[in-house]
Amino acid sequence: MPDKFQLGEQHVIAFIATADPDRAKKFYRDTLGLRLVSEELPFALVFDAHGTMLRVTIVKKVKPAGHTVLGWSPIRAFPRHGTRRSGHLEFPERRQGGLV
Repeated sequence: MPDKFQLGEQHVIAFIATADPDRAKKFYRDTLGLRLVSEELPFALVFDAHGTMLRVTIVKKVKPAGHTVLGWSPIRAFPRHGTRRSGHLEFPERRQGGLV
């Protein structure tokens, strides 16, 4: 008899939307350092986020969620928000149709 299916034993896939796949590819690959696994155009960009599949879904218009939709558990402490120094990401603008 097969074992009972347990969702908790399956891999999670993370999803996030973008209206600008070229900009998203540069951000997730070049800025965050995630490995681009595949480009499944016109549907999604697929990245490896330390063993978790991250599908950056291509949409016509991004609707900001108003809450966190993707995050990481840091191995080392990040600088405080607003700190300007090496290793800190700064997001100087929030545009409609942006990455998140």
